[in-house]
Amino acid sequence: MSSSVSIITIVLILALLGINIYMRTVIIRKYKALRNRGLDLDPSVLFNKKKRRAYIQQVHPDNATELNSFGDSLDKLLIGVIGAFLMIVLCCGYIYLKTA
Repeated sequence: MSSSVSIITIVLILALLGINIYMRTVIIRKYKALRNRGLDLDPSVLFNKKKRRAYIQQVHPDNATELNSFGDSLDKLLIGVIGAFLMIVLCCGYIYLKTA
């Protein structure tokens, strides 16, 4: 039982790592495309969706879709990282408690 849970945990970690790498490459590509077009976001509004949307509509209304897509990708990455961390901690905690 313990070895199967360990294998599942290792597979889960590798799958989450692969998803994380994919999401980061997507975000980096979007960021490079935005930088090449001369579009910048104020770092203080990146993680607050309401402020970000208001800032984009005020400063860059012509490119709102691209900037909102970039911001949404950052939100998804952050949620994914937090969720993956919690899943890994729960699996490792389960293994620790079963073997203790």
